[in-house]
Amino acid sequence: QLQTQEAAVQRYKADHNLNETADGTSFADQQITAISNQLVLAKADLAEKQATNDRVQALVKAGDTADVSQILASPLIVQLRTQQGALIAQESDLNTKYGPRHPKMVAMETQKRDLQDKISTEVSRLAGSISNDVVVARAQVGSLSASLAQAEKQAGSQNLVRVNLRALQSNAQSTRTMYEAFVTRLRETQDQDVIQTPDARVISRAPVPSAASSPKRTLIFAASIPAGLMLGLLTALL
Repeated sequence: QLQTQEAAVQRYKADHNLNETADGTSFADQQITAISNQLVLAKADLAEKQATNDRVQALVKAGDTADVSQILASPLIVQLRTQQGALIAQESDLNTKYGPRHPKMVAMETQKRDLQDKISTEVSRLAGSISNDVVVARAQVGSLSASLAQAEKQAGSQNLVRVNLRALQSNAQSTRTMYEAFVTRLRETQDQDVIQTPDARVISRAPVPSAASSPKRTLIFAASIPAGLMLGLLTALL
């Protein structure tokens, strides 16, 4: 009966695709937990990227590329800023020697504009990259949310099926408890039989006596006659 009921439990699991871990947790519940954890991390990543994107876009609209370059920390922008600082230092030195219309000063202004254009171009590129990262992160959140909803739906349908599974498992467990109780009782009885069985055998049966074997009445009667005579003589003498 126990084997039949346990086989029915396994067959029911296979028919309804019910898989469980060693501790009894269903794979559907584990999947929900894993997706939920991923969704929390994805939402945190999206919030961080969205905040960075909003700040960068606000600075770009205000034309404050210096603060944008500090936020983005691009190696190319750092290099261009270094070159720009060197040009400003050279410009300050040349400004004391030449006038604003001197060819060297004109070339210096041209280089400064070129560097500023490159910085603006790099800032725009990085700002666009951050916007794309926000779009990707939002899509990731949406995908995980859809997966979570599907997993919860699947778990909900499996929970209805698990009601019958729990009933089958309960019956099998009850039968197993009874079976183990019977096995335990059987072992106890067998152990008692081993203890109570004597390590001896009967060679022959003893006959039932017809009279008492002790005390010897004849011997006592024979001994009482001389004892009585001696007691009588002793009394007469006294």
